[in-house]
Amino acid sequence: MYRSCINYVMSRFQITISGDNFLFSRQIDYQSVKQISSMLIQNETSESQLPIELENKEKQTTKGLSLAEFLVDRDPKRTPDKIVTIAYYFWKYESRAHFEKQDILLGFELAMEPLPKNLTRDLSWTKKIGWVAESPQSKYVYYLTQEGKTAVESRFPKTVIKKTTIASTS
Repeated sequence: MYRSCINYVMSRFQITISGDNFLFSRQIDYQSVKQISSMLIQNETSESQLPIELENKEKQTTKGLSLAEFLVDRDPKRTPDKIVTIAYYFWKYESRAHFEKQDILLGFELAMEPLPKNLTRDLSWTKKIGWVAESPQSKYVYYLTQEGKTAVESRFPKTVIKKTTIASTS
């Protein structure tokens, strides 16, 4: 089953469709949103209920654990800890091997977490400490590394936090 989400982004819209080993994400204009909305509304089959079904599916996984509950369970404190926890959730519970920056933003929103002030910097930090890596096939597409998996599964012990702290440049 595929899930879809349209987010408003500065007079542009972001459409994301993802499913088993599939991810499509692109900015679209208002006219395209109107066309897609019209197409969905005209479809009188059970697929017309798709947004409601998908919203409910986002909240619960097959394991019965939402992203918000998973974040509470793993207790990540810093933004890179939260990024890798969201990436782990995608990998473990949604069978998504790859993700983009927009997916992480959506993850923060779904978990009802405050959005990071500088996600680009924090994603770079997460990459620099080896918890995620950029896909060699596609720039700006990331995947969870074994080190990231271990950090989440160990619930970020103090030794991991100390090892992954980056000194401030100011």
